[in-house]
Amino acid sequence: MSSAFSVAGLADLPPGPELAATLGRVDPSQLAGEQRVILLRAEARLRAHQEARYLSALVEVSRAVPGSTRRLTQGPEWAPGEVAAALTLTALAADRELHLAEMTVVQLPLVHTAMWTGEVDRARAFVFADLLEDLTPAQRGVICTAVVPIAGALTTGQLRARLERLVKEVDPAWAERRYQRALRERRVVGYLAADGTVTITAIGLPAGEAAAACERLHSLARRIQRAGHPGGIDPLKADLLLGLIDGSLHHLHDSEIIALFLGRARTDALDDAAPLNDPAAPSDTEPGAGTADEPEPPAADPADPADPADRADRADRADRADRADQGGQAERPGGGRTTRTGVEIRVGLATLLGLDDRCGEIPGLGPVLPEVARRLVADQRHAAQWRFAVTDTEGHLIFAGATRRRPSGALPRRGASQGGVVELHVSAQVLGQLAAAPAGVWAPVVADIAAQYTGRHRILARLDASAGARFAGAALARHIEVRDRTCSFPGCRGSSYTADKDHTNAHANGGLTTRCNIGPLCKRHHRYKSLGWWRLRQPSPGEFCWTSPLGRLYRTRGDPINPPSTPPCPRPPSPHAVPDQPQRQSGPTLSHPPPAPAPAAVSRAYNDDPPPF
Repeated sequence: MSSAFSVAGLADLPPGPELAATLGRVDPSQLAGEQRVILLRAEARLRAHQEARYLSALVEVSRAVPGSTRRLTQGPEWAPGEVAAALTLTALAADRELHLAEMTVVQLPLVHTAMWTGEVDRARAFVFADLLEDLTPAQRGVICTAVVPIAGALTTGQLRARLERLVKEVDPAWAERRYQRALRERRVVGYLAADGTVTITAIGLPAGEAAAACERLHSLARRIQRAGHPGGIDPLKADLLLGLIDGSLHHLHDSEIIALFLGRARTDALDDAAPLNDPAAPSDTEPGAGTADEPEPPAADPADPADPADRADRADRADRADRADQGGQAERPGGGRTTRTGVEIRVGLATLLGLDDRCGEIPGLGPVLPEVARRLVADQRHAAQWRFAVTDTEGHLIFAGATRRRPSGALPRRGASQGGVVELHVSAQVLGQLAAAPAGVWAPVVADIAAQYTGRHRILARLDASAGARFAGAALARHIEVRDRTCSFPGCRGSSYTADKDHTNAHANGGLTTRCNIGPLCKRHHRYKSLGWWRLRQPSPGEFCWTSPLGRLYRTRGDPINPPSTPPCPRPPSPHAVPDQPQRQSGPTLSHPPPAPAPAAVSRAYNDDPPPF
């Protein structure tokens, strides 16, 4: 059999003995580039099939009866030891292998079947097992029915994000109880790493406040960097966190913190530039010399553009201009904030109206419970920028815009935040229903979105009005960011908000600055395209066709803004509710690393979580 003939039929062969035999007769060195990709995909299907057989064999060993062909209904306690000895594994590794096998083969039969047919590999099966472990069999069935058919087309990161949302939405009441239980057990631990540094970890924090804290650190570090600090953004955030929690910065306003960091950087630069054993350098005993622990800061020169105070002032002005797009940021005269930093929250309009209990999303963190999303929207009612996205039935963008309307009544809230972004999602069908019926306090918001949607053709045409411009304007860039969500390269989850707004057909070659010729590319994949390794087309707005260096064609489209939901499947009340666990004993913050979660027992009893009240 020739290699060309063998490869031509590989794509149609199901995994199994025939595919294995065919692959065994193929010589990769005799194949052209694209044929090697076909070979690789066939090998991946066969490997997934073999992994399914391997997991089945693990379960059969755990069910075996000594000296008999009979089969136990559940694994005995000695089974992990048998597996560990047979495969030369540690006890922990054997436990993990058996747990994955039990979850996949017994608890998630649809996943195991997809592995058997080569559509889902071990890495994806692990994501299913990890996230669906705490659900009931009925809930697992609902989610697997919806996701397994498309799992092979998702990266593990995309699959995890999809499942995390559905796990919360399939049983909102249980998800809320689990969230509240984790909040009650929140804690901070610190431990010494092997390199001598210390890691501080906060566990069980409320999603909104934690996102605001991260945004506050990032915003302040970015302002310090923009003022002229030479350090990287991550070390700056680490130094800020340490200073804010050890008390050395908590009494300072933002502008004072910026000036302090710039002064330290300037002093460090002078120290690094001073030659060792310089006879002209002052000694510790000379008058006016600073001590080794407290070097004397350089005098501030208002005329010096490198002066920390001047840089801090310019950074404040630049940051206030940036925050104007985010709805403003109230500060005390000295620069300190009076309220919490706002964050970006994405949530369905129907969820805010109480018509469903779908999750919201904090970009960079992931899905959050509907009550968390509602509180964040209420906290950011006034100062945040409010955007909206009207979607089709599959959750993809039809029209995006901004609204200045707010709910007419007072939203219940615990506090207020300055800045941030609220992005409302609604399908065109639901928007029509809401516009035709009273929407209560949300009527002004619904009416404004409906009016803009009615005139969408005129508004969308304006996005393409500057087709000859070198760069996309703010409105067009925002439309692209909302439409595509991520970098357009296959499987890339880089944010469209930080990606380059690239001309699919280069501007230098006559490419227009329009919706059908602009797409988001992260730095890495922009380079792939710029160097000619990959070729890109955009046959219609938001649909991308990538041709690989080996000639393979890959089609991509942004993740759904408003992904389809699964039917709710609340678990029945448990007759044996587990009592609340005692509160964790207080102890020193500096301790050992948090222990890795132990694998659950193979025969796991199912009990409902305790109610939070």
